[in-house]
Amino acid sequence: MTYDTDPKGSNHTPAEHAVHLHDIVVVGRSSSGQYQPLDVQLCYDTRNPFEIKASFSAIASGKQEWLFSRELLLHGLLVSAGEGDVQIRPCAEGLTAWIDLKSSDDSGSYLANAKDLSGFLDCAYNIIAPGEETSWIDYDLALHRLLSGA
Repeated sequence: MTYDTDPKGSNHTPAEHAVHLHDIVVVGRSSSGQYQPLDVQLCYDTRNPFEIKASFSAIASGKQEWLFSRELLLHGLLVSAGEGDVQIRPCAEGLTAWIDLKSSDDSGSYLANAKDLSGFLDCAYNIIAPGEETSWIDYDLALHRLLSGA
């Protein structure tokens, strides 16, 4: 776990951004039905306060990164959640969760320890509390990127 600033969250202002990294291991089930352990790095960056980045490092096609909302992860630990490319659902009485990912190139299902995922979420919510995300968005920068095509 790394922080750019104090991890408590209470002293943060939008000018003091934090990055939280959390490494976990999941069991992947490929579209061909094979199972294998995969290293995944979860990243929460206050510059994008609504999203989580999951980097899968041992997929046959190389490192893949997926972006999804922390709200989706939270709901997926409790009930089936998500539509489209990312879906998350609890299993084994909440001890684990399936993360289903689909793209035009590949698809796979990944079984993760629910404690690992909830521990990551706890850290993310300690950095920025639910409902406080919009105070961390740099609207001027977002507008500049939109208008410049960056």
